[in-house]
Amino acid sequence: MSRTIEFWYDLISPYSYAAFGRIAELPEDVELRPRALLFGAVLAHYRHLGPAELAPKRLFTYRQAVHLIASLGLPVSFPPRHPFNPLGANRLLAGAHDGAGATLDEVRSAFTFVFGHGGAVDTVEGLAALTEHLGLEPELATMQQSKDRLKANTQEAIEAGVFGVPTFVPLDDKGRRGPVFWGVDGMDLLIDWLDDPMLFEKQPYVGLETIEVGVRRERS
Repeated sequence: MSRTIEFWYDLISPYSYAAFGRIAELPEDVELRPRALLFGAVLAHYRHLGPAELAPKRLFTYRQAVHLIASLGLPVSFPPRHPFNPLGANRLLAGAHDGAGATLDEVRSAFTFVFGHGGAVDTVEGLAALTEHLGLEPELATMQQSKDRLKANTQEAIEAGVFGVPTFVPLDDKGRRGPVFWGVDGMDLLIDWLDDPMLFEKQPYVGLETIEVGVRRERS
């Protein structure tokens, strides 16, 4: 019996692309279920800025992402603008296959288009090129069904505790969600947890959720 893991992503994220360089490390019985969300809406929910929105962090983030992607053996070439507006592209992926969403191979191909070959998807022409590249229906990006699916996905992700991309969330045999694993580096913890699902019930993990918050910063 295969084990299902939700793979939450936004096409704006170079780290979501980098994750494809590590998917082969997951156990053979794991099935990844890609789920598109709108990262900007997640950031707004938590009143948080993305890494590329902090001026001193932006260039480092790009350098670090390029280094990581290249080290994982993936082609890398940043798009001409970043951050860019990924809304149409994410709707395209979320609405594919009658709302079931793009397949893992299609998502991989979309990320390769953007961060492997530097394709822009924030223009009419660029989005059309991505759509043709994936072999999907051109109207998908503007269909109400696609808009509704992406919005519903994003809300579902927030309710599941997703706060960034990429995020991996295991499902049990009844479809109930397990712990949230965030980021490419978080895949190490995910792999160990898959090997031992009782990991967080053992020391030194026990009690981490009860640690008291000592200082809270006020946010305007």
